[in-house]
Amino acid sequence: MLFEQRVNNERRVPPIGDEIDLLESDLQARRDAGIQKAKAAVDSDRYRALGVRTALWVTNGEWAKSAEPLTIARRERRAVEFAAEILDKRAKKISKKVEDIEALDARQRHKLRIAVKKLRYACEFFAGLFESRKQTNERKRFAGILKRLQGSLGALNDIEVHSVSP
Repeated sequence: MLFEQRVNNERRVPPIGDEIDLLESDLQARRDAGIQKAKAAVDSDRYRALGVRTALWVTNGEWAKSAEPLTIARRERRAVEFAAEILDKRAKKISKKVEDIEALDARQRHKLRIAVKKLRYACEFFAGLFESRKQTNERKRFAGILKRLQGSLGALNDIEVHSVSP
């Protein structure tokens, strides 16, 4: 146990046991309330209607019937090509900002952190399109880099927020 105190080589109860129990109880209650709220949302008529409208759009939306050349080109484009373009565009934007990170103010660094987060989530979303062993390894390595970058930018943001006097 990390928070145990030792006195004369004897194990003791953590000094903040009651506080930890209270925190755990509060977190569990909040988690349970959140789960109930999510279940209610999924059970709602609004959610069902959204699902039906989405299914109808996917199977028979204007995008699926249009004879417009641009729409046809988009419809026939391979998902892997689309994903690669999106990921590349986001990565280039981030790389450009990271090159001159020292010139960014707190707000710009925060926006950069959000961009990194979006790229990280996009990588996870499109992961199924890049399943070769090499692609999987590269994606995992890249995701690790993004996670560390996001964490570092978050730490810089925390420093900035806590350094501002009220």
